[in-house]
Amino acid sequence: MEFIKKYKSLLIMGVCVIVILACCLYIMLDSSEEDKPDGAGSGELVGEYDISVNGDKSIMASLYKDGLLDIKGSGMIKDLENIPWVDHVRTIKEVKIASGITGIGAYTFYHCTLLTSVEIPVGVTSIGEHAFDGSMVSSVTIPNTVTEIGQFAFDGCPLVSLTLPASIRNIGYRAFQNCDYLQRLTIEDGVTMIGDWAFYGCKELKSITVPKSVSYIGESAFYDCEKLESVSFENTANWFITKQKNASQGEAITVLTSSANALALSNSKAEYYWKRAEK
Repeated sequence: MEFIKKYKSLLIMGVCVIVILACCLYIMLDSSEEDKPDGAGSGELVGEYDISVNGDKSIMASLYKDGLLDIKGSGMIKDLENIPWVDHVRTIKEVKIASGITGIGAYTFYHCTLLTSVEIPVGVTSIGEHAFDGSMVSSVTIPNTVTEIGQFAFDGCPLVSLTLPASIRNIGYRAFQNCDYLQRLTIEDGVTMIGDWAFYGCKELKSITVPKSVSYIGESAFYDCEKLESVSFENTANWFITKQKNASQGEAITVLTSSANALALSNSKAEYYWKRAEK
């Protein structure tokens, strides 16, 4: 009986020690999380970079070993022809962009081959050339504050679905070319120009609605979209085609039949500039 009492006492003491140790561990972990800067990665800091236009540290990018690139500050991200994190570009898995950022400069996320999604905050007005070129972004949210998407901005990205908001005026040259997995494209009323070769080689794209605001479709904008079956124009009046980029008139073309439009834009008339004359 005495032995059983001693055994129970030791067992209770052991349980108490385990509980105390677990509580201490929890407190230590909770404290380390509180000490971590907001938005920081769970790994160690690899580097901090000034990516402001004026070099005044108004925009800083922090890269963490776990693959997070955390961008904070206000204003435009400068064009990054010389990418400051070039030695780590293939380790970036996640990007956080603060709400104060108003523009994404050229080459910012160029060839980030582990980056699969990004949310661009409201307030960003421009996405620079080659900004996501060569990345693996398959999902992107473009806010209705963006007015311009630069050339090659999403070249080759495995996007599946894309909505271009009404705020955009110009879809840049080859901006979404070779997005081989793009199946759903929504161009909202408000977009005015679809740039030359903008969606060239988007082989899974099947249908498009051209909103009434569009008055220019560039040369080969939908060339080699081999599955394109339907292109509907919301405004069917006064369209003409020309091989002169700056021409104000040309050969009149009827755009009433969606299947014929698809064939023409993706193949037979792809080398023309499509324009709508203002009457």
